[in-house]
Amino acid sequence: MIRSLFHRSRDRALALSLSTLAREVARQHLTTLTPQKLLNLEQTFRIIDRQNVSGDVVECGIGLGGSAALLASLCPPGRRFVGYDSFREQPLQAVATTLRTLGVEVDADRVALRHVRGDEGPSLEPGRSIALLHVNCDWPLGARCLEALGWRLSVGGMVVVDDRNEPSLCSAAVTKFLVQESGFSAVAGKGSTVLRRES
Repeated sequence: MIRSLFHRSRDRALALSLSTLAREVARQHLTTLTPQKLLNLEQTFRIIDRQNVSGDVVECGIGLGGSAALLASLCPPGRRFVGYDSFREQPLQAVATTLRTLGVEVDADRVALRHVRGDEGPSLEPGRSIALLHVNCDWPLGARCLEALGWRLSVGGMVVVDDRNEPSLCSAAVTKFLVQESGFSAVAGKGSTVLRRES
């Protein structure tokens, strides 16, 4: 009981640090991310934006659309958001409606939502790079997303990985990715695994 009170109190304090949209996403339960993970995602976006890292913002596992709306809303003109999901429970059109309700217009040039079959990984058009990759889907699809898209990060780009309450599977996927792809380093982050492409 005391632990539960502590977590609720901590989450309320963290919520005050979130943007208005992130607080609304949490209030409406449009994400599985905790306030700490939402804050970490916002802060990571600010880093890549402040450092002018080129490329798209990509999320694998858009689910109900909450964190997708948050990331898409942060993208300035000229930076595209691409969201992927297998949509087993939530149809693509319902996610688009959620984004629009939160003030994010969905159009292929600026905000694109795409379906990924569970036995495949996502693909991005040739010549496009990624500034921020958020992996927030069930494993092993998360591992396929890392493998398919992680190498597309620009130098300075960042990957934020949510373990989806399966830390051993997440750790195995991240370790495998780091063995296969050189030039990445771990970055301090609370609640999520964060990697940066150094070279």
